[in-house]
Amino acid sequence: MSIATRSPKKQPSKWSEKKRSNTLDVLTRPGEDTFSSIKRLSQSKILVEPYSLYKGIMALRNEDLKRAAILQYHVARQQGLQYWIKEFRRNCQCDMSENWIDENLPSLDGKKLHIFKKSGAAYAPESSRDIRLATNPNIKIIQENAADNDTGNFSMGKVASSVVLVESSTPRHYEKPSCRQSSSRETYAVSDRTTHMLGSGKHIPSQDVSTSSSDNVAIRKVRSRKRNLSVTVSQPSTKLKSSQHSEYCMLSTCFSLDKKVRRHCTKSHMPSMFQMVSTDSNNVGQCVQALRWLIRAALGERATLDDAVQTVNRAGKIPPTISLNPLHSDLFRQACRFLEVQEPEKFTLHPVNSPAVLLFWRCIMVLLDKCNQSQQKYFFHFKSVSETSMPFCNPISFNTPISLNIQSDSELPSDLEEYPLPDGSTSDDMEVAEQGELPAVFDSHFHLDRSSKKIWGVNKGHTVEDVLHYSDSNFVSCKPSIPVRVVGGIIVYSEPETYPNISFTLEGPWRVAVGVHPKHYRSLSDEKMSLLHQLLHHPKVVALGECGLDRSVSPSEWSQQEEVFVKILSLAKPCKPLVLHLRGPVGDEYGSDVNARCIMLMERYCSRAQWIHVHCFKGKVDVVETWLKKFPNTYFGVTAAVRTFDENQITGLKAIPRNKLVLESDAPYFPLGRAKVSTPAYLGETASLVAVNLGIRPSELMQVTLENARYLYRQKVGYTL
Repeated sequence: MSIATRSPKKQPSKWSEKKRSNTLDVLTRPGEDTFSSIKRLSQSKILVEPYSLYKGIMALRNEDLKRAAILQYHVARQQGLQYWIKEFRRNCQCDMSENWIDENLPSLDGKKLHIFKKSGAAYAPESSRDIRLATNPNIKIIQENAADNDTGNFSMGKVASSVVLVESSTPRHYEKPSCRQSSSRETYAVSDRTTHMLGSGKHIPSQDVSTSSSDNVAIRKVRSRKRNLSVTVSQPSTKLKSSQHSEYCMLSTCFSLDKKVRRHCTKSHMPSMFQMVSTDSNNVGQCVQALRWLIRAALGERATLDDAVQTVNRAGKIPPTISLNPLHSDLFRQACRFLEVQEPEKFTLHPVNSPAVLLFWRCIMVLLDKCNQSQQKYFFHFKSVSETSMPFCNPISFNTPISLNIQSDSELPSDLEEYPLPDGSTSDDMEVAEQGELPAVFDSHFHLDRSSKKIWGVNKGHTVEDVLHYSDSNFVSCKPSIPVRVVGGIIVYSEPETYPNISFTLEGPWRVAVGVHPKHYRSLSDEKMSLLHQLLHHPKVVALGECGLDRSVSPSEWSQQEEVFVKILSLAKPCKPLVLHLRGPVGDEYGSDVNARCIMLMERYCSRAQWIHVHCFKGKVDVVETWLKKFPNTYFGVTAAVRTFDENQITGLKAIPRNKLVLESDAPYFPLGRAKVSTPAYLGETASLVAVNLGIRPSELMQVTLENARYLYRQKVGYTL
């Protein structure tokens, strides 16, 4: 009997005896649907009796059914309940494939439901298990519709069967994918017309009844006592299929035949940055730069991304069986940010629907095949000019001609390989900036509304320039001791009451982040939530935040904070930075627990490729390592609070990679000296305090954090976007 047709047996088990009350009907709340109930129970670590769970989820849609099964399975796995898992796997066999169960609901003891058969094993169909033709041992036997004998009087009825024999004694010769083989098939005769009774070892003579031929395929009807067999003998096509193990290289000039063609292409013809599918921002930036050069080399100086997409689609060299996995989608979302193109709802290969999909290795090979040998060699040794400046120095629109100036590594100063020059700058400009009176800085987090309230008593009606002028006015008793040139910054609106209107305008190199401070969660009404959603589509709004968790309030408010935080996370997009405010309770200066809780929530509701700015970071080394492990695109903002850091916090500060560090004033907070209010103008002092702890020059730190912030928030230093 087929597995799909049998029904599960409700057998008594250890689980059933102990948990008879844990049925889905009992645990489901009034008015609650099945999936929501299972999701709630799984989050509360409550297991449903397996047979009751199986009956309940069978009424769900296929996608929800599988998600519900996985949610409950993970609860059982965390508790080590092998007997629950075993019974649930047995029940699921009735409606789910064994492959899927082994993959998504694996047994704790490693046992498999699905056992793969050896590919070379020949077997007879179910209805003719006692008969096979003793010809070539390599023949494959496939069940087909039965054919009547030549007289038309004998019918096999339910026991009728037919066998298709495929001759495979001749050696297989592969051809290049571009070379088409003839569709005609050569006819072979059956040399030994005997049938073999499986399991008995007896050979029964067979009689050849008739032979017919159509489309160059020989069909031979053979009668063996009371069995009628229709035998087709043909030569297999030499056309490559996706199931075959070997495939030729996609380059027309390369005749390598490899079982892993992707490994061959990436290692033999493509630069090192393409050898792994990585969503690391540096690697994606290098891949995009290499792609730009390749398009120009393959299609000409004035080629556009649109031309490249059309070229790949017209080539038709990507087999229809090839599909994208989720890791590719994360890579393409990152690439859309670098290429500055719109992200589609879903990335597809058939046809290629976005320039970002051109980073798929088969698309790269299609373009590379249009280059000459010297260009192919140069592409293999390609090295990026800079890892981060490319997407912003030369942004490409979908129909804008590509213009690149590729140089070798030997022509670049060593310090520029990690930290690229600002847009439109040269090495001379850098030297002037370092030796000039006012070094350039970028304030990645400050509150204009709160600063205006502190200085002038109103939270509206003033600009960033007004705040900067105030810091240098006679009204201030303690002016900045390290004057700086603030060339950009992020204005943060975290109180729904002070949100700008949807049609606001903003002059200068300033951008906006809009969110909900965890202490202001009560003020997020439905109306303000709608306004927040609209503001996120404003061209000047480049980030979502600040938002997060603040444990300095009463524990009774923590759950409500989390509910609002989860609601805000639903608006997050991987390419738009998420600004986080994370503060631990009294006594937890490092915020280890609140950071761990935030990471847990974000793993559930956000993509791993999410861009993150952890604002006002005060954590230890383990917090830094966990953030970068779970979310590689995490940046850490440091304020003047660094002056109060203890030894553990200073060690955590040193653990932050230099290309993940940004400076922030968090104005009007953390004033320095006798100043009553902090402003972006005091960022020079903050840089000096941080540089002392890192053991580097303040000017060096300002330059590094300037580039990091510009990269994170897509700012062009010195230009009005």
